[in-house]
Amino acid sequence: IDAIDEGFAVYDEEDRLVLCNPKYLEIYKDSSEFIVPGAKYEAALREGAMRGQYASAAGKEEEWVSERMALHRLAGSSIEQELSDGRWVKISERKTPDGSTVGFRVDITDIKRSEKIAQDALKEKEILLKEIHHRVKNNMQVISSLLSLQSSKTESREIIDAFQEAQNRVQAMSFVHEILYQSDTLREIELQSYLNKLAGYLSRSFETPGRGVAISIHAETVYLGIDQAMPFGLIINELISNSLKYAFPSGAGGEIRIEVRKEGSTEIVASVSDNGIGLGSDFDPANAHTLGLRLVTELAEEQLEGTWRVQRDGGTKWIIRWPVSR
Repeated sequence: IDAIDEGFAVYDEEDRLVLCNPKYLEIYKDSSEFIVPGAKYEAALREGAMRGQYASAAGKEEEWVSERMALHRLAGSSIEQELSDGRWVKISERKTPDGSTVGFRVDITDIKRSEKIAQDALKEKEILLKEIHHRVKNNMQVISSLLSLQSSKTESREIIDAFQEAQNRVQAMSFVHEILYQSDTLREIELQSYLNKLAGYLSRSFETPGRGVAISIHAETVYLGIDQAMPFGLIINELISNSLKYAFPSGAGGEIRIEVRKEGSTEIVASVSDNGIGLGSDFDPANAHTLGLRLVTELAEEQLEGTWRVQRDGGTKWIIRWPVSR
């Protein structure tokens, strides 16, 4: 017993010390003079708490002793204990058939230090990622401002519209980085808040409040990682923009509805629908020449590795399916 590297002690059925090894006394050196055969476990524990031996007992010694004694009496689990000198000890205690308690104390200081180093490194990584998302978002805002400034230098409606479309696409990507920067996980975005932000921006961009076009969004329980959030955001940007530009001519009002849901654990389904004038029966989105619709179909197929289809009853409805990212 004296030769083993762990602290070892045996207390009888009345919780009095029967024996312990030198390592046990070394671990509890501040109260070792009270750890003698016949001494009560609680007495030595309380003395150690009063002498500041246990970091978590400071300022609440009696409460701490009561909690620790409750665990000691159960003697069926393992706990980790920090000592005032910075060492950590893993305590394992078990009852014997005659009611005695056998306890081991293992010094896990090196393990705890390694864990802290890993946690600190992870925290630094998270801070760095936040800073990256923040800077990318700011850089995209600069690009958006430059596009806006450049568009103000021309009177061509076609050129102005082209700049506005590019600005909207930049903004759709910028919102992804903004939400990731503000999130706790840095790995995924909650789609309801993202879509609310994007839809609100596009409504202002196309001045829809006066036209009475309502946009409703239902995606409360769906999250996407950045690898899928970027192409998804660009797709939704194009589909909302198309509805706002073409579905409600002559100032007509209407509704755009966005829904995103998970089907099981393997697939996500998104739909963007409006109750506008609809697409012509001879219009084929797969062969469209506009950049916006080409982005929708190519991003859905190539980036999300999914499928898309269009329904034309009572307006236009795009339905896009893709596998959940692993």
